[in-house]
Amino acid sequence: MYQKTTLDNGLRVLTSAMPHTRSASILIFYKVGARYEPQEISGISHYIEHMLFKGTHKRPEAQEISEAIEGLGGSLNAATGREYTSYSAIVPSQHFALALDVLTDMLRNSRFDEAEVEHERAVITEEINGTLDSPPDIVNQIIDEIMWGDQPIGRPIAGTRETVEAITRDQMLDYMAGHYLPGANLVSVAGNIEHDQVVDAVRASLGAAPSGPVPTYAPAISDQTSQRMRIFNKDTEQAQICIGMPALSYTDPDRYVQQMLDGILGGGMSSRSQPADGRTQVVCKAVGK
Repeated sequence: MYQKTTLDNGLRVLTSAMPHTRSASILIFYKVGARYEPQEISGISHYIEHMLFKGTHKRPEAQEISEAIEGLGGSLNAATGREYTSYSAIVPSQHFALALDVLTDMLRNSRFDEAEVEHERAVITEEINGTLDSPPDIVNQIIDEIMWGDQPIGRPIAGTRETVEAITRDQMLDYMAGHYLPGANLVSVAGNIEHDQVVDAVRASLGAAPSGPVPTYAPAISDQTSQRMRIFNKDTEQAQICIGMPALSYTDPDRYVQQMLDGILGGGMSSRSQPADGRTQVVCKAVGK
C-alpha cells in the first residue's frame, strides 16, 4: 500500500510506510537517460550521474558525501539507464532527513569542479574499456547496435570513448537544467516513515525547483526487413552468441506471458535450453520498445 502526493511544481512523492522496519530507503528518479541524448553527447546522462558524487558547495569533497551516509551505517548509490537516472540512499529511519538532505544537495548544488570533470572523464573511459574487455558485455552491446542502428536506444549508455572525451562541463550543466525538472522527477520512500513527514521534507528541499516542459525521447523505429549478423573476434576461450528479435511493448498486457516464456527458455539451470553438463550458459532477455 502506498500514498502519493504531487507538489505544485509537478514533482511526485510516493511513500510506503513500513512501521515494523528500522530503516528508510529513498529513491529519487528522473526521466532522463541514454534515449534522451543526441549522438554528439552520447553518455552525458551517465557522466552527470558520476559528477554528482564529486562534491557540492556544502560538502566540497567526495569523501564528505559518502561519509555522511556510510558513517551512519547506510549506503548511497546511483544508476543510469536508457530512460531514467536514479539516486538512492538507505539509512536507519531516524536519519531519513539527513539522507534526503545529502541527495538533494547533490542534485541542486554539485560543484562540477573542472579537475574532477577531467578525472571522471578518465574513470568513465576506463569503464568503457572494461566493457570492451568483457565478451558478455560486448555481445549485449552489439545486439542493441544491430537491432536499432544509429538511434539512442542502440547506443551504449556510457557513450563511446570519443563522445565522452568531447563532453564539456558547460554541456553537462545545460543538460541538467533542461532535463532535471520537477515534472520529470519522482521521489519514492519506503520504511519506518510517515507520508506527511516525507512530503514536507521533499517540499522544503525540492518544492521550489522551477518547472518547465519535460523533454521526451523519440520512439524507437525498426526498419529491419531481413536478417542481420555481426561477428566480433576476440582471442578468448569462450564464444558468446546473442540472438534478438522484436518483443512486446513494456505496456502490452501479454508481457507477463513473455516473461514466463523468458524463464522457461533460458532462465537458469532448470530452463529447457540448459544443457545437463552445466558448462554452457543460456540466458534469455526480453526487451520491448
